[in-house]
Amino acid sequence: TSTCMANVSVNDHQVPFAVCRDVSVELDGIGNANITTADINNASYDACGIASLSLDKEDFSCADVGTQVVTLTVTDNNGNTSTCTANVSVNDHQVPFAVCRNVSVELDDNGNANITGTDINNASYDACGIASLNLDKEDFSCADIGTQMVALTVTDNNGNTSTCTARVTINPSIACQEDCTDIDQTVSGTINADLEVHTQSSVSLSNVLIENGVTVNITAGNIITFEPGTIIQAGAQFSARIEDCNPEVQTLSESELPETTLSANRPIGQLRVAPNPFRQQVNISFELLEAAPVSLIIYNALGRRVSVLAADENYPIGHQEWTFVRNDHPAGLYLAHLKVGDQLYIKKMILVE
Repeated sequence: TSTCMANVSVNDHQVPFAVCRDVSVELDGIGNANITTADINNASYDACGIASLSLDKEDFSCADVGTQVVTLTVTDNNGNTSTCTANVSVNDHQVPFAVCRNVSVELDDNGNANITGTDINNASYDACGIASLNLDKEDFSCADIGTQMVALTVTDNNGNTSTCTARVTINPSIACQEDCTDIDQTVSGTINADLEVHTQSSVSLSNVLIENGVTVNITAGNIITFEPGTIIQAGAQFSARIEDCNPEVQTLSESELPETTLSANRPIGQLRVAPNPFRQQVNISFELLEAAPVSLIIYNALGRRVSVLAADENYPIGHQEWTFVRNDHPAGLYLAHLKVGDQLYIKKMILVE
């Protein structure tokens, strides 16, 4: 017998079975997402074992939103490779950060104003970018004077939305003054119900009985004249607005008026409120033509008393002045009620942001 030896080369040229699966990924708040081979591999197989798995793309950003095709490479323990592909759906469901700011708007000479989303936007942010800024209200008029709440909707480049709200303070213009008619008005007869006459010149009451419990409001010019025969019963109230379209109000209560002409003379000189509108404080001043008790109370638009500047105290002849300070009062309409003796004056004041 004899023997010999031979070398037997055992080769593995069988490529592995590469099997992929489709996946979906979500971008995070900074616009990034990541996958691994384990996410794509779907039980790839080789009889001699798998040595490694690799992807041609693992990282995704806002630029990849949609469907991306990735390739998985499978390498067996003997260096054989095969590949498969998978669809990766890259999604952005992160809503933008909507940030608003409060603004103050001046109406123009026609009583109109307009704002846009950029006026309210205060650096709203989204990792994938902002597509649009929209407001639920952009146009304002005299009817909107005061504080209006406005919603800003922020939409990102992938259609996600979020909202925030802002206070928009609408400040009046000259166009918002009330209209007046320039006529003289004479009222005769018995007044047994509330009456309001709008004029800019003058009003005469002739042979009129103003009954107990009745309030008469007359918007007029410089002089209110009571003609002979005019009687005001005890408990009745007469209120005369004696300035143009932004009137002061004078109130008289009498049991009976004499049967002679009576002019509504005021015990004060020009009443000034400045600045108006105001932001931090407003000065209220006038010349007192005769010594008299004075009270000055500030009310808000709801009729609530917010400040007492003078409490029915006696003041001498001369210049008088008080300051109303904003403190923590909100923007809006305020009324200064000034009573000098038995006469009342009311001034509108606008507090703005």
